[in-house]
Amino acid sequence: MPVNDRYPLADVVAECRRYVALRGRKVFVEYVLLGGVNDSPQDAEQLGRLLDPSLVKLDLIDVNGEEGGFRRSSREARSAFLDELARARIPFAIRYSGGQEVAAGCGQLAASDGRQGSRIV
Repeated sequence: MPVNDRYPLADVVAECRRYVALRGRKVFVEYVLLGGVNDSPQDAEQLGRLLDPSLVKLDLIDVNGEEGGFRRSSREARSAFLDELARARIPFAIRYSGGQEVAAGCGQLAASDGRQGSRIV
């Protein structure tokens, strides 16, 4: 992701370690599951290697709709992803992603400016 040019992932993880050491509180990491993009068992395995279970709690969010060309993970893919997180002992919660009925759920607002057929680039 372009943000990694300014904030490399290794630096972000190091800062999370520093925060936990200073505050004694876990860091919440939000992860949006995108069907066929970042929801495979291999993706979960990489996430498990990156995140220290003693430092983080992972909030998993399903992307809504098909805005921006993304789709929700299948039940099978999501289940395999969660199984791998559990094997890695990463604490996680599955967060309800509301707003679907008004196209305001996760991933929907970023893809549209609210006008019919118009998209934010």
